[in-house]
Amino acid sequence: MLLRILPWWLPWTIAGGLADTPAEAPGPAGMAVGRPGACVAWPATRRQMAHAKVVEAKTIDTTITFVASGGVVDLRLVSGEITVTGWDRPEVKIHAESEDIPIRFEASANRVSLESREVNRGEYRGEDVSFNLMVPQGTHVLMHSISGDLTARGVKGEVEARTTSGTVQVQDAGGPTVLESVSGDVTARSISGPVRMQSISGTVELTGVTGDVEVSTVSGDISIQDTHSKIVRTESVSGDLSYRGPIDPTGNYNFRSHSGDVTLHIPAATQASVSLETFSGSVQSDFPLNVNAGGDDEYHHHAHFGHHIDTKFGAGGGGAELRVETFSGDISIDRT
Repeated sequence: MLLRILPWWLPWTIAGGLADTPAEAPGPAGMAVGRPGACVAWPATRRQMAHAKVVEAKTIDTTITFVASGGVVDLRLVSGEITVTGWDRPEVKIHAESEDIPIRFEASANRVSLESREVNRGEYRGEDVSFNLMVPQGTHVLMHSISGDLTARGVKGEVEARTTSGTVQVQDAGGPTVLESVSGDVTARSISGPVRMQSISGTVELTGVTGDVEVSTVSGDISIQDTHSKIVRTESVSGDLSYRGPIDPTGNYNFRSHSGDVTLHIPAATQASVSLETFSGSVQSDFPLNVNAGGDDEYHHHAHFGHHIDTKFGAGGGGAELRVETFSGDISIDRT
């Protein structure tokens, strides 16, 4: 099984400490910082950002100087929404609001952290919170929530987004991308780099990826379209799997579902060694299939109910490794 969703909300510590800020305590470069609950507008110079500082407030509305590429933005909340958008400025623009619980804000020249949670005798609680940020393209974005939707657009850097109950949507990211939700849908579009996506009960949709793909669900469907990947691994317990895209002749493709159907739409010129297996489902293919265990030249386009078929798509030797498995679902392979 590919499922490895871990509870991210285990205790963690922000570097530099999170000591309470007294009233009118000196902030960055001697600037006064009010008690938690105030609105913070943090000036942005490299001298002021030389060391990370921590403040708390219910509203944070500020813009800070930031590295043009390669910085880290770490965002964590219990309940609410996180939205991050990339832009071409060496600045991070922050607008964050919380109804009741102060937001902990930490910033330096290459890292920004926002967190809204209240710890009381080991319990984690949170009210509705919204984080909206503009970040330089190429920033590494981390988003975590227990009950909230996570969205990243145009960041062109690495993205890691995990939520327990909520949707995850990422578009136009670069580098390794990790997206997880327990009970929400997960969607990724225009990703350059390897992608790993997981959901327990939500659907997973992936479009326009250049890089290796690993996707898993328990009861949700998986849809992969227009990818250019040498390695694709998908697994679902009861969801349907659908793949539409090219098959790299040097690639490895594995599609597995216990009780769901598997449908592939692949080019007519595909070169691949193929293994198809279903216990109680049917197999349909636009490509000719050799279903004779003796290995003679008898080919069929349809093989019904309970088959293990090893065959070859395309003429000549070589080609990709393509494996499709389902216990009680149907297998369909269409030529495009």
